[in-house]
Amino acid sequence: MNEHTSPDQMISAHSFPVKVRNWARYANRCDSRVISCLEDLFGVQLDPESSAVIELSRQDVFDAFGDDIAKGIITTLVWGYPKGKLPGGRGFERVLDRLPEISAIIAELRAEPPLAAATICSRFEQFSGLGPSTFTKFLYFSGIQAEEGRCLIYDQMVMRAIVVSDLSSWREIGSRLGSVHRPSGGYRMFTQKQQISSYGAYLRIAEQVAGSPMLADLVELQLFNCAPKGRR
Repeated sequence: MNEHTSPDQMISAHSFPVKVRNWARYANRCDSRVISCLEDLFGVQLDPESSAVIELSRQDVFDAFGDDIAKGIITTLVWGYPKGKLPGGRGFERVLDRLPEISAIIAELRAEPPLAAATICSRFEQFSGLGPSTFTKFLYFSGIQAEEGRCLIYDQMVMRAIVVSDLSSWREIGSRLGSVHRPSGGYRMFTQKQQISSYGAYLRIAEQVAGSPMLADLVELQLFNCAPKGRR
């Protein structure tokens, strides 16, 4: 990005390379609609021996949600988890198996007036294997609005960045979350309860820091980029 890049361009262009073979594991584990969507996205068949790589941007995910909610959900998973699995190795079969139900909830949230962030999060409690780090990505890319502000991605990286931030605006949430470090070394995982209980405050403060609801996702991206990474 250069100095003339606009905030919208920065957000739209934020991308990750994705290897087709990382998602080939789902070829024999999901229904035909999921497989078809993945193959359309990659432009090739799901082959574990494939060397194909695509570059997937935030704009690609927004566009997918504009076409179809289920397609948007699948594209979000690929963008957010290029390795084809969650940290720790668990796959997305349980989420993809319930794609119609998750899509219906997103459609309902789009049609309803803004709800409290905690209420929105509660809609996803019924889905095993679907935590806030993932469903807040769905909320963001599908354009859901909460009472506290526009829904944004709120994952472990963003939470780490908030805890270590020197910005006074984040102090309230940071103190609530506690240390990013585990006594045994490395970084701790914040609990889903902590994520959900602080999500509304995060949305509200992100818009305050940005100075505009339209720039709040730029704050999220900056937090992600500043988060402590790797081993301590």
